Amino acid sequence: MSRMPASLQTSVKPISIVILDDDRAILDSLSHCLSEMGYEIVPFDENELLFEFFKRHNADILILDILADASQNGLNVLEELEQKYGANIPKILISSGLPYKNYINHPALKKAPFVHFLQKPYNIEQFVDAVNTLTKEKSPKHQSLLG
Repeated sequence: MSRMPASLQTSVKPISIVILDDDRAILDSLSHCLSEMGYEIVPFDENELLFEFFKRHNADILILDILADASQNGLNVLEELEQKYGANIPKILISSGLPYKNYINHPALKKAPFVHFLQKPYNIEQFVDAVNTLTKEKSPKHQSLLG
């Protein structure tokens, strides 16, 4: 029996979602929430393992956080993924405590095929809505939402 409320559950086919977050509690919470919804989750708490993963695997969605630590900053990670894998990167969900306008001109965001921005602090319903938006979006265009 699922502990996720029925209103937040989805019946879509398994979609692979990769999450990178250095905060283990957040990583575990997001992973649990999404796995309860039926998504296949691949969590990482450091970017080097994430880069190793993308050498051999693909994902449908990548969830990144914008952090003060440059090596783990989601925008820097996204930029490096774009350099290494070009257009083969997945749809992106980026979250930050600072407004999207602070990042909108970052080169990695302009190249990404589809970006959804989620302003922190967010609640679980906002997070689920953001993921559901990405799973339904078919076009490979750049888009920013919830800014």
